[in-house]
Amino acid sequence: MLMGSSPLLMARTRTGPASSVYRVTLADGRRVVVKLFAESCAHTAEGEARMLRAVAVSGRTAVPEVLAAGRVPGFAGTALISQDVGDVTLGGLVRAGSITPERALRRLGTLLAAFHAIPAPTGARMAPGVIEQAGAVVSRCPDGLASRIAPALEAIAERCGDRGGFVWCHGDLHWDNVIPAAEGREYLTGRRLPGLLSERLVDFEGSTLCAPEYDVAQTLVTCDAFTPTARTRLTAAYWRPLDARLLDAFTVFQAVRGWTFAAQVEQRDREKWAARLHHALTDFPHQVRPSTPGPEGARP
Repeated sequence: MLMGSSPLLMARTRTGPASSVYRVTLADGRRVVVKLFAESCAHTAEGEARMLRAVAVSGRTAVPEVLAAGRVPGFAGTALISQDVGDVTLGGLVRAGSITPERALRRLGTLLAAFHAIPAPTGARMAPGVIEQAGAVVSRCPDGLASRIAPALEAIAERCGDRGGFVWCHGDLHWDNVIPAAEGREYLTGRRLPGLLSERLVDFEGSTLCAPEYDVAQTLVTCDAFTPTARTRLTAAYWRPLDARLLDAFTVFQAVRGWTFAAQVEQRDREKWAARLHHALTDFPHQVRPSTPGPEGARP
């Protein structure tokens, strides 16, 4: 094995279409997290390791320490082995009532701003760009839905066509991809909000280069933060400038993208993504119309 010790105990914590995550206790007593990437996955263990190391070097926020990455004998794919920093996520604390959703959203806004200040690692393979993603979404979603989101797609193309102002986006920074390093009373009660290095970010499979609004919108959608109040809490903590119209457009796009691939292609969390799609189409399309009138069929 990559760690020079065989696994003694193993528990699967997550399975996705291209990767699976396990918490493992090794025979020598060490506890690690093993993330296995399928051979067909363009995002490899080595690529994610490169991203994690780039974040760690930046000092802007924290990630689990990379212990090893590469191929494992007998497995058709690659494996990333990292430090086990615990199984309590920011989302778990929200669901347990230990921290309010409002404070968690503010924390996510601060973490997003910190992450967007980190230069993208040289040579790391990113997820497809937003134009390629938009093409994939339109090719898979029903014609009626494609026409309804046309104003959002036009707004995105209008602002993102020249790649100006792009940042390194995490791609999926919801509160279950944030692991607090300290779970003590001060963190839970909010008497002293810990510094940036008190949380570790995980899961970089969706990392890409795009406008910051792409990442902020993904967080809003995956945290079900569709109300104006919830949105303001996150964006107020995000101290970098944001384009409100582009954020609206990306909120629609991220909801449709998630519904298309998670609910329709992968057949998972269908009710959750249907609700997110409904919120996005109900609350945002009227705010993202292009500056010139679109076709009549594009009206929601």
